[in-house]
Amino acid sequence: MSAAMDIPRATVSREIRAEGIGIHSGETVRVRFLPAEPGTGIVFIHAARGRRSPIPARLEHVVETHFAVTLGNGEWKIMTIEHVLAVLSMRGVTDAYVESDAEEMPIFDGSARTLARLFDEASVATLPGSIAPYVVTTPVNVVEGDKFIVALPSPTARLSYIIAYTHPVIQTQYADYPLEPSVFFSEIAPARTYGFEKDVQMLIASGLAKGGSLDNALVIGETGYINEPRFPDECVRHKALDFIGDLALIGRPVVGHFIACKAGHTLDVAFGRTFLAAYGG
Repeated sequence: MSAAMDIPRATVSREIRAEGIGIHSGETVRVRFLPAEPGTGIVFIHAARGRRSPIPARLEHVVETHFAVTLGNGEWKIMTIEHVLAVLSMRGVTDAYVESDAEEMPIFDGSARTLARLFDEASVATLPGSIAPYVVTTPVNVVEGDKFIVALPSPTARLSYIIAYTHPVIQTQYADYPLEPSVFFSEIAPARTYGFEKDVQMLIASGLAKGGSLDNALVIGETGYINEPRFPDECVRHKALDFIGDLALIGRPVVGHFIACKAGHTLDVAFGRTFLAAYGG
């Protein structure tokens, strides 16, 4: 995406349905993606409430960042929205309703690959109008200990990401990608969420990951992967996926070079808020 280009508004060309397991509830979740008018933005709605209690996909509606991003409006919440937002943003969908019959999005296979297949180019319809992206002209950063995110001026959108663990399997992984649809859908979207075998019981005791399994997560044991990774550096690719979805909560595309080190949803959201404060959003 170039700094000089406004982004055409677009919506889904037709109703798109999907269903899958909620990774935290363990229940089947049914989702509909519905066309919307220009200027609507991405808006989550609950099947039982219709459009009477919408939750716009914006930073001001973030209520939780523990293991996933949760949005809320005081009446209901919607969890694990980052993969949906990543796919919609990279496919250029600016306006759509996302209806769920539960309070979380399906995890599908733990990546955004299933969603990516739903949203091919024929699934997107151009709307009147366009959106001017934010263009990074002055660096913006957030730092928390040894974790940081910085946005630097760049003629195109780019993401560099570093993770570092003492774990012998992961250690340090680095990814660097232009934020272009072709790269996103082939190199980033298939990367699954990951977790450590030793943490599974803790998550279950906390009421989380009831729907987690080897079918929807890359699980890491003490000395190796429990299931086969799709990429040697799948973990950092998934971090990039999450960041792209979290960045979409800014509400407009951003052109700049993002460099993230050991970040996560909490720092992503803090960065988004810092960015909007700096750029008058």
